[in-house]
Amino acid sequence: MKRFLLPVLLTLSTATYADEASHKVLTEKLLETTNAQSSLTEAYTQIEQVFITSMKELRLPKDMQPKVESHIEKMQKVLKEELDWQKLKQPLTELYMKTYTESEMKEILAFYKTEAGQKLLQKAPELMKESMDISGKVLQNTLPKLQAIQMELQKAVSEEIAKKAKEAEAAIEETKNKVKESTD
Repeated sequence: MKRFLLPVLLTLSTATYADEASHKVLTEKLLETTNAQSSLTEAYTQIEQVFITSMKELRLPKDMQPKVESHIEKMQKVLKEELDWQKLKQPLTELYMKTYTESEMKEILAFYKTEAGQKLLQKAPELMKESMDISGKVLQNTLPKLQAIQMELQKAVSEEIAKKAKEAEAAIEETKNKVKESTD
């Protein structure tokens, strides 16, 4: 029995390894096809621009400019080091392999080879940017409403605290009076 079982287990483990290897190759091909590396570079650039814009909006005095530029350079260095494709490729590959089966990966790759798939890849960055712009505008219009709700809550909490403070003061005064009456 052991003689029979060992070759079967070896065959299964070899097949599993081969399946995993082909799954990994397909996943890497998908990341390549979807331009994941250049998307990462674009994301880095957008993050960098948001940071630079936010620093400029601070309207700091001119004598602070060298310090700001120094911090921007540090930020750029950290982003380049941390958002490096070589650091992210393996975890992204593992994520995709965990999310999609080998069969699904083949279907996704086949889609990206179609005209519609190519158009999706081409238009996705601009579509994402415009979606973010729309979301930002909606959020901007929503902020005053959220702030009004927050102010209502703060007012209600303040009123409740004041009410509890008055009740506590009244209880203290009543206790003082009872103590005074009992000592008289």
